[in-house]
Amino acid sequence: MKPGREAPCDCGSGKEYGLCCAEEVEPRPPSSGVPTPAELKHLGNLFNARRFAELESQAQTLLELYPDSGVIWELLGMSLQMQGKDSLHAFQKTAELMHADAGAQYNLGAVYKIRGRLDEAVESYRRALKLKPDYAEAHSNLGNVLRDLGQLEDAMASYSRAIKIRPDSAEIYLNLGVVLSDKGQLDDAVTCYRRALELKPDYTDAQSNLLFALNYTAKHTIEDRLAEASRYGRMVAQKVGARFTAWQCADMPDCLRVGVVSGDLWSHPVGYFLEVCWGKLIAGESSWWHIQPTKKQMI
Repeated sequence: MKPGREAPCDCGSGKEYGLCCAEEVEPRPPSSGVPTPAELKHLGNLFNARRFAELESQAQTLLELYPDSGVIWELLGMSLQMQGKDSLHAFQKTAELMHADAGAQYNLGAVYKIRGRLDEAVESYRRALKLKPDYAEAHSNLGNVLRDLGQLEDAMASYSRAIKIRPDSAEIYLNLGVVLSDKGQLDDAVTCYRRALELKPDYTDAQSNLLFALNYTAKHTIEDRLAEASRYGRMVAQKVGARFTAWQCADMPDCLRVGVVSGDLWSHPVGYFLEVCWGKLIAGESSWWHIQPTKKQMI
């Protein structure tokens, strides 16, 4: 049901319906092939109100009237992306129609990256940078894709350019640290991780990467590593909203069933180590590795 003109607009803007979205509920036939500011404002309000399904529907309706509107294609792509739907075609159309817009090329590059189409992602990010050479996020994301392609020198160059533009970005320092670690330049990587933590003291990803890097450097002592591990523990503990209590086991179980989900279970030393451990346990070699729980105290 259409609200009264003086009723609050259902787009979430807080304004009266008659002063907000009344004109866009039933789009009128275009007179110039270009959407009106009011129509675009209505779509923007739907996005800001996180009403993505409705935004998708109304954007598709408006595209029947304005098929060459890059802005509407972009909003459609954003609505699809926020719903977990395939947004590639919408962002391709956006980049085609808004070929001089760096943001449109950047967004397309991000979608290509998610889809694993890395070479096309590189092309999109480079188009964005040709249009806007000081686009720090595009330099950084280009570095991410180049790293995935194994082009470490080029990735490092992209991150360095991004840092010159955005020296206050902890995320870019983290990215540079990762590629330096990949190249075996661990001392330089440690410097980057520490700089990221200076900029963002609660940055758990940077602290985690720092811990891994310290394990492979000769100049740091066990005490140094323990101090950083304790810092990581405190950092993570501060992010915990409430202590978990819904354990699905007895207070003093004879055996403790542990489930592990981790990225380290792929191509990683931890995964190879646990594979041997679990193999022996499955084979019934309980005497090889036995843990007798005496107290349930888990954080």
